[in-house]
Amino acid sequence: MLQNPPTNVRSILILQTKFIGDLVLASALASNLRLQYPRARIVFLCEASFASFLVAHGIASDVVPFRRVRMRGTPLERGSELYAMVRALRRFPV
Repeated sequence: MLQNPPTNVRSILILQTKFIGDLVLASALASNLRLQYPRARIVFLCEASFASFLVAHGIASDVVPFRRVRMRGTPLERGSELYAMVRALRRFPV
């Protein structure tokens, strides 16, 4: 842990898009980050089906859903999924 962490951190993004087991392990990371940066918003970028799990258990402040199935689709589906993800990420303060 940092001796004197920066106090102006407003958001922390954790990328975890694939497996529920990895999300459970990342919950320890989120917990430690919350202790170190109590005012920061913890945001997870994860598979859409895991979003409610993260918020309901208090692991994440917010979730940006990502649909892996659409990334395997047509170029239009991929583009619209990426566009929606970037739009959702831009809502959060830097």
